[in-house]
Amino acid sequence: MTRSPAAAARVLAEHAREGAAVRIRGAHGAVGARVLADASGVVRLVIVVADDAAALRVATDLAFVRGERAPTADSTDGPIVVMPALDTSPFG
Repeated sequence: MTRSPAAAARVLAEHAREGAAVRIRGAHGAVGARVLADASGVVRLVIVVADDAAALRVATDLAFVRGERAPTADSTDGPIVVMPALDTSPFG
């Protein structure tokens, strides 16, 4: 078990480079965002969460830690993109 955000980011980046899926538990709020921000500076990440609200919350926290503009639910450009749920209609 990794205890520090920096160590967790290194482990996450190592596994991501190998193409492995990584599950992170217990890293809520700023700690989770710090781990993701540190790892995203090394590798590209796809972060899967339970629902649209959680996706926007993680994206907003990550943008804040990285010093970037927070994405909106429908933004499709930029370093952080929030994808809608699979059951979302493309026709509004």
